[in-house]
This record gives sequence, C-alpha cells and structure tokens, in this order.
Amino acid sequence: AMHGQGVLDVIAEGIVGNYSDGEPCVTFARFALSNGIHYCTASKAPVALFYEELTRIASQGPTPCKFRFESACGDGTPIFNLRRYCMPSSRVTKFEAILNTTTNMILEKMESGNLSVDSGISEAQRLGIAEADPSADVDGWDAAVKCLCLARVLMARSPSELPASIEAIPKASLRDCVSLDEVQRLRTEGKRIKILCSGKAVDGKIALAVEKVIIDNTHPFFNVNGCDNVWKFEFDNFCPLTLIQHSGTPRDTGYGLLADVLDCTGY
Repeated sequence: AMHGQGVLDVIAEGIVGNYSDGEPCVTFARFALSNGIHYCTASKAPVALFYEELTRIASQGPTPCKFRFESACGDGTPIFNLRRYCMPSSRVTKFEAILNTTTNMILEKMESGNLSVDSGISEAQRLGIAEADPSADVDGWDAAVKCLCLARVLMARSPSELPASIEAIPKASLRDCVSLDEVQRLRTEGKRIKILCSGKAVDGKIALAVEKVIIDNTHPFFNVNGCDNVWKFEFDNFCPLTLIQHSGTPRDTGYGLLADVLDCTGY
C-alpha cells in the first residue's frame, strides 16, 4: 500500500520461509521495519525465529511501525490480536492445540474411510490439503514451528525460556506412530488419536511438544475434525479459554493478512 507521495506504508507477504534461517522473509522484514514500513506476514518462520528482533526494530526505528503476523498460526484466527488488544497484561502459562489440519484430516480419513496412513496422505494430496512432499506436516515440523510461535509471542518473557531450536522440540510423526489397525480398534472403543501440540511454563522454562495422544469423548478436542483448528489457553490472570476454527481455508489466511494491513493503517 502506498500513500499519495508513492512511498510504501505497509508490506504484506505470504512467502513460505525457511525453518532454519527464516529466509527470505526475515530479510524483507528487517528492511521494511528499519525503514519505517509496517510489515505483515503469513509466514511462521520469522515469528518463530526472530520475533524479538523484528519487534525491537519496529518499535525502536527512526519511524516506529508495526510487525504483524496473525495468519502465521491458524488461517487468520485472531490468536495474537486477541491477547494484544483484548487481554492486556495477561500471559499464557499453558496451551494445548491441534495446529496441523493435514494430519487431522488424514486421521479422520483413516477412521471413516478405513485408509492406511499412506492412503490417507494420498487422499489429502488429491483434495489439495497435503503438499506433494507432505513431510513438514506428517512428521510434525509445521506443528512444532507453530508451537514455537505461540510460545515466543504469548508465553516467553525471555528467549532463554524457550527450546534452543525447532529441532529440540519433540515431534510425533504420523508415519511412525499411527497404524490403521490402532485407529480402527480405538474407534470401536469410542476413542480417537490426535496429534496434540502443547506448551507449558515450568520453573522458568517453556516445554513444547507435538505428540500423539489417545482421547475419548470427554475430551474437548474429540470432535475437532478435518480442517478444524483448536486452541485451549490457560493464563496467569484469566480463566481458561478455548477457540475453535471450523474448516479454515486459504481465504481465511488471506483475511488474516488483510486484517493485519488494516490494523497497521489505522482502519
């Protein structure tokens, strides 16, 4: 977006950043923010790896501006803006979530369609939900990066509280820990497998994990199916809060990016 003199006010970016170094997004973000240009991203990598640095550049540059990233962790669901604008001074002390809709969809297809893990992956690819290389989703990397984003923005007082790297976060791989026989057996018992993301602050450290859990219908995530996302947060000064997004799409991701742009431009 440009103002009347042809100078950029805000940059909106939806590039998939590298999980190891945040590139190319972080270079774009540093340039924009250091020049007083608001920067809105749908990429997880710069938030997971460089949130503190980019926030500092935005606030301390010659022309203060905003770094926004609402679409990084949930197809535009207002997770970060909820805390930023509606819950001042609150800090998340624990979260549980289902953050990867690809694995959630595959588990549903295994249960309802009697598909193996590999057949479930193929079906998700046919539907356009899984990538040609589904490793980031089914091996837990996408969910782990989202965990780190949540912990970094909503929980940590200092980066020293966080895991040293994305690699250090335990990750459950759907291909290694789930079988069709188990899914169908649990179905007869009224239970389900979910890939659960979690974060908990304990003794000055934040433990993050992406793990396989078995739940029954008393669990609030039992009926979170397919392309639904869910977050349950506990706070230091507020009651627990659960948010569910039903059947998120790329359009919702785009809306989250638009909402960030409007926030930056004073809408």
